[in-house]
Amino acid sequence: MTRTVMADFAGWPPVGQELVFTEHQNLTAEIRARIETLDTVWTAKANQVIVVNDGATGPVAIGGATGANFANKTVRGFKPYEVAVSGNTTLTDNDHGGALIACTNTSGGITLSLAITGNPATGISSGFRCQILRTTGALSVTLSLSGITNRNPNSHLKVVEARIAEIYLRGTDLYFNGYTSA
Repeated sequence: MTRTVMADFAGWPPVGQELVFTEHQNLTAEIRARIETLDTVWTAKANQVIVVNDGATGPVAIGGATGANFANKTVRGFKPYEVAVSGNTTLTDNDHGGALIACTNTSGGITLSLAITGNPATGISSGFRCQILRTTGALSVTLSLSGITNRNPNSHLKVVEARIAEIYLRGTDLYFNGYTSA
């Protein structure tokens, strides 16, 4: 069977054609080998999920401008990466997007600053999401917003001790939910 790997992978094998197990193994090995040779500049973080876009112009990080389509299926086994924070921190798309931010500050309260900057290295943009864990014994964790509207129904800006809160930015509206307090 003649086949082209990657370029027309979506159409292989043709509908109604039986897939021989050894051909499947060979194709899987070939795809894995190509993925392993990708330049590390394609992803911002180790183990970041990437996909190849329909135009075959190269890998696209999930959450990029084009997003990724998993045909409405759940992606299982995906774990957020953890970022430990023990002092005042400005949240950014590059460092904190999709992360579980573990606040471990025991010597004083900390502020997590959020600002829309248009630069993923210095701020956040619409679609930013993360979880914030205030670990047991950690002192106060407070959000500071710049140019962002807090949509928490009680106007809360703090995370409860030994609990998790989630933030999601839609446009300039910040949805801060979970274990929050005034």
